Amino acid sequence: MTAYTDHPPPPPAELKQRVTASLRRNGVLRPRPSWSQVPLAVAAGLVLFLAGTQWPRSAPANAGREPAFVLLLYEDTTFTPAVPAAEVVREYTAWAAEVAERGDLVLAEELDPLVQVVVPGARVDTGSLGQPTGLFVLRAADSDAARELARNHPHLKHGGRIVVRGFVRQK
Repeated sequence: MTAYTDHPPPPPAELKQRVTASLRRNGVLRPRPSWSQVPLAVAAGLVLFLAGTQWPRSAPANAGREPAFVLLLYEDTTFTPAVPAAEVVREYTAWAAEVAERGDLVLAEELDPLVQVVVPGARVDTGSLGQPTGLFVLRAADSDAARELARNHPHLKHGGRIVVRGFVRQK
């Protein structure tokens, strides 16, 4: 018997293919995204990158006076902008500019699509929300105000999903 120090060897390729095909047929796994979705994902990433580079990273004058929230942007197969990527970029940029003008935008960033798992053997499950693709950190008076900002984000119009989370503040 062979002892494995980190993890057992991978299953044979044929077994893996059969199991994966069976799980897809039974609806447990979603089909792989088609290559036609790659341009949309790239466009969304570009939008978030451009939005993140348009505003200074330093905190505005009202820093620390209001709670901070993060808007986590997710995409799956339902993210299908009906407009060209350049128009999506304009929409996201306009939304971020409006929030930044009020001094409420702290950070806007695209997330790297490469997922790096720290725990050996752990599997990444994107869950029902899809893949996280970007984030906006902003200030809002409370969670209701943060959710209202999220409801007005153009990401939702194109089939994306947004999760609003607050930061825990030590008193």
